[in-house]
Amino acid sequence: MTLRRSFDAGKTVTLDGSGGGRVTLGPVPVGWIWEVERLAVEIAGGVTGNIGAEARVYRGAEVTSRLIDGTVRAGLDISELSTPLTLQPPDSLLFVFSGGTAGAVATAAASGHTRRQG
Repeated sequence: MTLRRSFDAGKTVTLDGSGGGRVTLGPVPVGWIWEVERLAVEIAGGVTGNIGAEARVYRGAEVTSRLIDGTVRAGLDISELSTPLTLQPPDSLLFVFSGGTAGAVATAAASGHTRRQG
């Protein structure tokens, strides 16, 4: 029997003077798999207070060509993935915010299911 549970992971960052910031969720713990079904971003002040704010989500801890998703509505946006994104150790998710309001708090979140490997 495979142990499968729902998970919600989220963190915040205060945007720097240029309105940028980074949030890393993970890495996935050894022995577990994350099946990510939803990604969400929000910046305090919402869409109208953060016109032009963007967020990009990458697989891994660095900005690479492993782009998963992105939005030009980083003030508030949710992405329902049509197929769950499977992450295994030592994978993580990197959310990169740009163009937001300097000093605002940005939130990045992921939800789905987690299960034991094997």
